[in-house]
Amino acid sequence: MALLEVKNLSISFQGKKVVDSVSFSVDRGEVLGVVGESGSGKTLTALAILRLTPPGAKVEGEIIFDGTDILKLSEREMNKIRGKDISLILQNPHSAFNPVFKVGYQVIEPLLVHLGLEKKKAFELAKDVFRQVGISEPDLRLKAYPHELSGGMKQRAIISISILMKAKLIIADEPTTALDPTVESQILKLLRKIIDQQKSSMIFISHDISQVGWIADRIAVMYGGWIVEIGKKQDILKNPSHPYTRALLEAMPYKGRPKPIPGSPLDINYQGCRFSKRCPIAQKICFEQIPSFKELENGIKSKCFF
Repeated sequence: MALLEVKNLSISFQGKKVVDSVSFSVDRGEVLGVVGESGSGKTLTALAILRLTPPGAKVEGEIIFDGTDILKLSEREMNKIRGKDISLILQNPHSAFNPVFKVGYQVIEPLLVHLGLEKKKAFELAKDVFRQVGISEPDLRLKAYPHELSGGMKQRAIISISILMKAKLIIADEPTTALDPTVESQILKLLRKIIDQQKSSMIFISHDISQVGWIADRIAVMYGGWIVEIGKKQDILKNPSHPYTRALLEAMPYKGRPKPIPGSPLDINYQGCRFSKRCPIAQKICFEQIPSFKELENGIKSKCFF
């Protein structure tokens, strides 16, 4: 049984669906990469899993985590899962910590709240994990304030919380966006190492399909609030079936000279296929009807007429 099953998830604001009938699963020990341009619904989907969508959001569907539909839980019940069994790594490590509290207190707080550990024991565990993730002089770093740590150190400290809690599911939302390329590579390798060692599961969100292709086992491609393609990463990267996935790959520098995707990600057709206004192979039916999800011979599921 999958650790997480999202079924027909829709998120609306004032009647407008910004995430529309999204379904996917994450197996135990698996990394699902979710890729797409800004505004495609990636982060909102992640926030729905954590029950942290913005005020005014109407969330429909099912989110089955470890056998329980978390959309039916009370806030008190959800608080027992959030931060313990489901951990979040934000894209900006500089805003992830409260600037007026020392790093150590913020790292061990989940251990005190969820596991009831004594402070001394929690700090000893934190020091061990800091060493594990490559933070030098852990005693000093735990006593430091957030502004005294570099962006890479802060991101490692956030990752340490997931390790300390032995989170079943880690949601990493653009975790390397604010980091320089060298640190970015180190963080990606660290995240993959954690998944392999702890047998945790991960949803890795990015606009960079090359990052997703390196770390993920399967890839879900999002556009305009839809998942337009999902499958094993080797199939998605070598033989993509959806024109948007092909466009993302052609836009990446490592594929040679980047080919920009024409138009704007905000230019969405709500009558037919949402990508139709930017699609190079769109035909009349694409502007008038919504395509269904079709499973292809290689196991990829694609939301495209052609």
